[in-house]
Amino acid sequence: MLRTFALVLLAVASAFAQQKTIYLTFDDGPQPGTTDVLDVLKEEGVHGVFFLTGSNALSVGGLEGQAKIILRTLAEGHELGSHCYIHEPMTRGGYIAAYGDLTTDAQRDAFHKNLARNDSEIGRRLEKPGFKFEFARLPGDGSTFPHLVAEVEKMGMKHFHWQQEFAPNGVFKWIKNLDWKGVAGVGGDISWFPKDGEVILFHDRHWAGEKRELLRSLIRFLKEKGYTFGKLADWKPAPPKPAKPAAPPAP
Repeated sequence: MLRTFALVLLAVASAFAQQKTIYLTFDDGPQPGTTDVLDVLKEEGVHGVFFLTGSNALSVGGLEGQAKIILRTLAEGHELGSHCYIHEPMTRGGYIAAYGDLTTDAQRDAFHKNLARNDSEIGRRLEKPGFKFEFARLPGDGSTFPHLVAEVEKMGMKHFHWQQEFAPNGVFKWIKNLDWKGVAGVGGDISWFPKDGEVILFHDRHWAGEKRELLRSLIRFLKEKGYTFGKLADWKPAPPKPAKPAAPPAP
């Protein structure tokens, strides 16, 4: 009896270990910090997804510097996503002022232009005319507008929000769980462990220089806990939870 129970527990633990795949995503690059992130990911043998903002070229030495980083990102097996050409709007008020409900031509044109220009500019860096991103993430509060997310997907891109965010301690006021799970110097916005299939948010610039070692510590800790790091091309939505059985009628 005890042996059977132990085998069941082992099987459950094994199944859980096999299901802990998460997706590391990095916003706002290329910018100072992107190469540090790439170094850590390469050294740790894991992949990430980089959501690019095309207007950031000057922060990495101009168009040539931007192209060099993007080409390296692809060469090392990572994925690219669109984070709009300009990282504006960001707030809910800004989105409403800029795009409203997308019912006017001006609103739709402004929205499409910010995404389409990112396609064309990053395509130039890659020397791929007609390049189109497969994935996108609207900056800031954009994910909170269902009609904007739907419009992104009408444009042929899968929009990805996130379920958990990490940053060095003190970077954002909403990152309240400092030294998350004992990882010194790293904060998380949620106190619990990521669930299987969750998308995790980072920003390239936060891990520049010596801060790269904080990212390494977090990745190593997650590895120790049995996590693997997937690609968004392989991401699948979590299966729906089974419906609770109806309560038996009262006698």
